[in-house]
Amino acid sequence: MTASPNPGPDLPDPSIWLSRVRAMHRGKRMAGVIGCLIGVVMMLFARFRPDLAPHWMLMAGLAVVVACWALFAWIMFDRWRWVKAHPYRPDNP
Repeated sequence: MTASPNPGPDLPDPSIWLSRVRAMHRGKRMAGVIGCLIGVVMMLFARFRPDLAPHWMLMAGLAVVVACWALFAWIMFDRWRWVKAHPYRPDNP
C-alpha cells in the first residue's frame, strides 16, 4: 500500500496559481457589475417614472446592460485563454 503523494516544499502550491487566475480582470469585473446595476436602475426609472425620465433612458439602460454583459463574456474568454496557455504544472515552477 502506497502513501498518498505529498507535494514537498519545492513544489508550488496550486492555490497560488488559482488565486492568480481569480485575480485576473478583477477591476473590469467590478466595473461590469456596477455598470449592470446602473443600467437596470436606468431602465426601472424610465419604466416606472416615465413622466420624470427622458425618452431615451430606457434604451440607454438596455445598452449599458448589454455592454456590461459583453464585457463579462470577454473576461471569461480571456481567462479561459490564459488558463489554456498557462496550465497548472507542479513540476514546472
